[in-house]
Amino acid sequence: MRTEKERLLSALTQINNVIELTRDNQDKDFILEHLNSVETELHRQLYQLICHERERIQGSNQQHINASE
Repeated sequence: MRTEKERLLSALTQINNVIELTRDNQDKDFILEHLNSVETELHRQLYQLICHERERIQGSNQQHINASE
């Protein structure tokens, strides 16, 4: 089973693949305009996920420090 981070990274990879595949498409500007909003949202979600992971790690590290004192 894939993690949420893996799914988001995979989705971003697929967007880049679509951009590459439509590079010579006559309507590429229209396609890019729509993909840009999806890509931006995926980046936002990935950023939030990473921030939550860091908070969880920092909290865990602090518990270890407190336990050793």
